[in-house]
Amino acid sequence: MAAAQRGDEEAFARLVRRRQGLVLALIAARVRGRNDVEDLAQEVFLRAWKRLPELREPRKFAGWLARIAVNAALDHRRRAAVRPRTGSLGEDGAAEPAAGDAPADRGLLLREDFARVLEALGTLDARSQAAVVLRYREGLAVKEVAERLGDSPAAVAMRLTRALRALRERLS
Repeated sequence: MAAAQRGDEEAFARLVRRRQGLVLALIAARVRGRNDVEDLAQEVFLRAWKRLPELREPRKFAGWLARIAVNAALDHRRRAAVRPRTGSLGEDGAAEPAAGDAPADRGLLLREDFARVLEALGTLDARSQAAVVLRYREGLAVKEVAERLGDSPAAVAMRLTRALRALRERLS
């Protein structure tokens, strides 16, 4: 950490590799679209690199980085909310669905369900969110999640159990 704070790019690259899974998971929990997630992750690490000398407590790097990731994802969602939808106007002047949109009723239900899940996921702590997204959205094994988050497989398994219990309660 000290080397990275002094500007050592290789040291920072090692930090990025260790925390990349956490950042991707936190963003993916809030943003749809793999390209957007990957672009935001790069933006997060660029912000972190620029602001790394400001970090006063290096042992809190993961939490500091997680906050940058969550803020970047929320900023992206706010920007996306004010952008007009892509698609064309139909004969009646109403917006036609963009390519790939589901039929209106089904699409509405899916968006509502997705929104509820995202809202419930947002109530979990950052490490639990990351574990859930890596395990269930990215399809990683518990051991792989543990490696990406820098935890033991037992700790990840317990975190997942608690997170899923909390999600079930919030979604029922």
